[in-house]
Amino acid sequence: MTFEKVLKVFADYLREDTDCEVIQTRHGYTLLIWDNTAQEWETCEHCQTPEALRDRLADAYSDYAELKFTGGERELTSEERAQRDAERDRLNELCSE
Repeated sequence: MTFEKVLKVFADYLREDTDCEVIQTRHGYTLLIWDNTAQEWETCEHCQTPEALRDRLADAYSDYAELKFTGGERELTSEERAQRDAERDRLNELCSE
């Protein structure tokens, strides 16, 4: 697994979720998540390994998918939860191929 592979696998998600960014710094890759309500960075996390970046992006994807399904106004249905989890699992597997 490489950083490049992880970024390629999650590229569609990163294009869609404009509040989530991955940047390369001189110290490695950093995941940033913007909070539109507070107008500040909610998350700023250095990812030392490709696995750490994959795991953090998978978490961010799950949060985004839940918000997309529910609009933040209700709980996920069991079908929505299964769909979200299946896509997360698929993305994780693609990173390992």
